Amino acid sequence: MLWQIWRCHRYLLMADAAYLLIAALTVQLLPASVLLVSEDQDGIPLAGRLLGLPTMLIIVHFISMFSVLGGDFNDFGFAPRSFVLPVKTRWLVAVPMIAGCLALTLLWLIIATCILWPANLPAPLLWPAALMAACMASVQAISWFPLAQTWLRAIIAVPLFLLVVGGAVVAIILLDSPRSLATELFVAVPMFLLVSLFYAVALRGLTLARRGDVFDWQLWRRFVAWLASWRKAPRRPFPSAAAAQLWFECRGLAWFIPTFVGPFMLFISMLLISVDRDNVTLGWRLLAIVWVLPILFAGALGGKLAARDAWSKFPLGPFIGTRPLATTSLVRIKLAMCFVSALITWAITLICLSTILLRPGFAASIYQVAHAIGFWKSTGLALLFFLAPIVLIWLLMASSLCVGLTGREWIVTVLVLVVQGLVGFGVLFGFWLFLHPEWQATAKAAVPWLTAFFIGLKLLAASLVSSALVRSQQLHPSTAANWLGCWSLAVIALFLVATWSLPSTLLITSTLLGSLVLLVPFSRLAAAPLALHWNRHR
Repeated sequence: MLWQIWRCHRYLLMADAAYLLIAALTVQLLPASVLLVSEDQDGIPLAGRLLGLPTMLIIVHFISMFSVLGGDFNDFGFAPRSFVLPVKTRWLVAVPMIAGCLALTLLWLIIATCILWPANLPAPLLWPAALMAACMASVQAISWFPLAQTWLRAIIAVPLFLLVVGGAVVAIILLDSPRSLATELFVAVPMFLLVSLFYAVALRGLTLARRGDVFDWQLWRRFVAWLASWRKAPRRPFPSAAAAQLWFECRGLAWFIPTFVGPFMLFISMLLISVDRDNVTLGWRLLAIVWVLPILFAGALGGKLAARDAWSKFPLGPFIGTRPLATTSLVRIKLAMCFVSALITWAITLICLSTILLRPGFAASIYQVAHAIGFWKSTGLALLFFLAPIVLIWLLMASSLCVGLTGREWIVTVLVLVVQGLVGFGVLFGFWLFLHPEWQATAKAAVPWLTAFFIGLKLLAASLVSSALVRSQQLHPSTAANWLGCWSLAVIALFLVATWSLPSTLLITSTLLGSLVLLVPFSRLAAAPLALHWNRHR
């Protein structure tokens, strides 16, 4: 069983080990004076923060590796072949759960003793490992429990995860001594008890799954039946195949990201109301954080929208691939579904943001800011505040489709490895540049040249993708020219908006324009029909 886990995740595990080794060697080679450098009031060493932050991705990978055992990250539960193994059900549950707890404990010991401690970050040892084990066990219990309503996993997972993490954080704050033995035991013991509770839940779920049973929420079925009795029967069928496909896409995927965002925003709403209510400055910071959160969710989960539905693998399958719809029509329907999902996600976020007005003095501070900057500018910034997230959420969802629509898992794996490597390299290079001020002027002077180089690469990629679309008859040349014109207008519009809204002291015209050219996607959006065409004719 453990060999199967290793076989499926060996490349990512090698990348994880490589980063841990590089980070540990970097900490050992840095002089002591450098390790004490800090740039905030809390005194957290910069080296420990930069080198320790990417390890969060490794921890998430370990949790998912021992939780999603269906063969890849898109199969929840166990692979069907596991049910016929000559192994008792309790061992099917215990082996990955115990191995995951031990692996997470060992991982945290390596991170703490080899990276954080040498970087002058006195991280505790026991309770973080216990907390990670409890989080992993909760994900395992939810993933392995067979549910007739699969969307319940997302509904249950977010509040349960926040409850486990929030309970540990509250206990640490109350004890006010994260490294003491009393705190270690006070937090670790309940976490390990939670692991045993989640083991019982996972055992019950796998017992049901192994004999072919599922948990069916009858109250939900009765509610759906009650709605169906009140709903009028459709008087006419869908007007077109595209309309039917859009309904199918929204039914299977439009709710996926809002389902994750909703419970999380409910928890955030309580924080917005209760945390340091009289601190107006903190209220503005919380407003900015909540405003960005759905955009981050869209970037992290947008690739899943390329599947047939929320719980399918990346390949679309014959049900979609053989439908009497052109490839470009299917992509256009996917983009429309992403827009519907973005609207729902932002509507949920706005409901959460409205609770910030309950903080004393915050509404008055909004009026003061609007009065200070003037009527027209405040109106424009308000429109940007309400409309820009919809565009950004949709853009991140849409630009993630091209990878998933290929239907090739190895492409997803390679992309994850490349992104992980670029993030690690960027962190290490940025820290090296911070430690060598004499090279900062050279690096700043090289920024325009690097920007021009990457713009050239982007234009080359755009021309190659456009010519491939025209050659494969997926797109007419005039349509490709219209796409390029719309992209150019979007860049110009964003440049004008940024020039109007940002203070003149922050504006560097050439850098701003080059950044917008690089950030606004074109090739990833245009490559979606090519990826789907490749998938449909494999």
